[in-house]
Order: sequence, then structure tokens, then C-alpha cells
Amino acid sequence: MKLKANIYGRVFSFRSVAEVLAKANEVKSGDTLVGIGATSQTERVAAKLVLSRLTLEDIYENIVKTGMILYSSFIFRCNLI
Repeated sequence: MKLKANIYGRVFSFRSVAEVLAKANEVKSGDTLVGIGATSQTERVAAKLVLSRLTLEDIYENIVKTGMILYSSFIFRCNLI
């Protein structure tokens, strides 16, 4: 699983799937206050690019228990189909 993206010659690296999910999300004041959101639109695009390359298996195997119940439920429903 590759958590890196190259945009305009700049390499963006992410430490975890949780970080990719947080930074790929649209701007929210709470994310900014806590410091988990993307610091620029370019970083947000890089996170979205990385997220688009992840499989459901990658997300499921690297799920963070706290605050990720929605994603966990979504993946569970996908496995039932």
C-alpha cells in the first residue's frame, strides 16, 4: 500500500490511512483547530489521489477504531453485497 503522491514535483507522504482520510476530507473548522486537516489545497488533492488508489481491503485492514465507526460500517455493508 503506497501512501505517497507526487503533485507538481512535490512528494506528499502520509503516515497512515487515517491521516489520508482526514486530509482528503473537505475543509472543516474542527479539523483545522485540531490540526488534522490538510494544510493546503495541494495536500488535499494529494490525499485524495492516494485515497483513490487504496482498495477497500487496505482501508479495512488499517481502520482506526476511534472515530471511524462510519467507515467500518460502510465496509461491512460492502462485504455483504
